[in-house]
Amino acid sequence: MPLCPDFVLEVASPSDEISALTLKMEEYRQAGLRRGWLILPHSIEVEVFSPAGVQVLTSPESLSGDPVIPGFRMEVESIWNPPF
Repeated sequence: MPLCPDFVLEVASPSDEISALTLKMEEYRQAGLRRGWLILPHSIEVEVFSPAGVQVLTSPESLSGDPVIPGFRMEVESIWNPPF
C-alpha cells in the first residue's frame, strides 16, 4: 500500500545531489505531503514543500511546522553557522 508522510525534513549534505533530493520531495508533495522542508546549508536556503507548491526561503532564522505540527518551531540559524 503506498503511503506518504504528512511531514518530511531533509538536510542536504555536501555529497548529496540536490536535484535528486528536490525530485524526492516533489514526489512526496504530489503523493499528498502536507509540509516538507529541504534544508540546503551550502546555499543557506530552505525549500518548503506544500500542496500549494514550493516556496524558497533564503537564510531563515527559524521554520514553523504550522499547520501540520501546531506549535512546532525549529531554529535553523545554527545550521548556517555551525559552531564546529
